Amino acid sequence: MYFDLIVFLTTFALILPAELPDKSFIMTLVLATKQPRFAVWLGASLAFGLQATIAVSAGSLLGALPKVVVISVVLAIFLIGAFILLRMAWNERTTSGIEVEESTHPTRKAWGAATLLTFGIVFTAEWGDITQIAAAATSASTGNPLSVGLGAWAAEIVVAGLGVLIGEKIRTKIRPARLHLITGCVMLILASIAAFELGTNV
Repeated sequence: MYFDLIVFLTTFALILPAELPDKSFIMTLVLATKQPRFAVWLGASLAFGLQATIAVSAGSLLGALPKVVVISVVLAIFLIGAFILLRMAWNERTTSGIEVEESTHPTRKAWGAATLLTFGIVFTAEWGDITQIAAAATSASTGNPLSVGLGAWAAEIVVAGLGVLIGEKIRTKIRPARLHLITGCVMLILASIAAFELGTNV
């Protein structure tokens, strides 16, 4: 197995634009509005790395995964997340009316929880995604899983970084209760999309 720069750059150029409008980018952006940004970036990058490894290992067989099961799990995660966030937004607005700002120095526990949360959401959302299938197909066609895997992972790390940066900018301009509401609504929209996909695949 050897590293091929051309294959690496080709894969990077293929995955980057495909991943930007993807749900994983949106979820990374949204999570960065409420969680420590480095923890979100780390969790997303680890999830992307594992998914890239799975993609290039599975090769062309990845497209045979049971899509209904994948979409069902993604739908459940988005619905649970939306419920929790919308309930938090409601509680914040119906208590004392005083919105408490987040600590600027997250604890180690908060960092760990944010990393695991991001990892779980992004890893699940990416399973069977078009970019993962594209990486698998590229790996199968080039016969160079190392270069393809690194190219896909590099593109996804950049996407995660962009999502975190945008999320951080949003966080400084919107109060916590409103962020919960916006995040919950985004998750509901993504859940609706997943439900539609599920209906078309059943």
